[in-house]
Amino acid sequence: LTGTAVVASLDISGDIDVDGTTNLDVVDIDGAVDFASTTAHAGNATFADNAKAIFGTSGDGLEIYHDSNNSYIKDSGTGDLIIQASDDLKLQTASGTNMAVFTENTYARLFYNGTARFETTNTGIAVTGSVTATSANISDDNNYSFGDGTTYIQGSGSADRLKFITAGQEAIRIDSSQNVGIGTD
Repeated sequence: LTGTAVVASLDISGDIDVDGTTNLDVVDIDGAVDFASTTAHAGNATFADNAKAIFGTSGDGLEIYHDSNNSYIKDSGTGDLIIQASDDLKLQTASGTNMAVFTENTYARLFYNGTARFETTNTGIAVTGSVTATSANISDDNNYSFGDGTTYIQGSGSADRLKFITAGQEAIRIDSSQNVGIGTD
């Protein structure tokens, strides 16, 4: 066929080879489509429930899909799932409320109901609110501080003692013999 043809419908059995650009308003394809080059979309690519966008090979790649109840990003292949960001990496609710924010070389911050509660710092962690733990281990000769840092508890495994410091001064000491000293240094 050369020239222009206007038809109400066209049913072709076999291959179609188009050189150049073809503008089609709606294309409905039953079966597999293999694109050997880049595809560009000016609109959305819509997938039915349980239909997967698969990157790599099925069963050994990355799958993105929705099963009518939940949405999934599934790495079923070998290696790691790596998410990279040129700025902050954020996990947010559907309404845009932060759940976690990761900033390169600065902090990782976790949120509860939109409020930052846990943050990594260059010296450890910062917690906003209370901490509930079944146990805590503090390294030898380190402090458990309150407020401005002049009131703290210091434990020492090597010296086998526990000291309570208030206003920067030792108030109570318990030694390895269970002796209690008040106001001793």
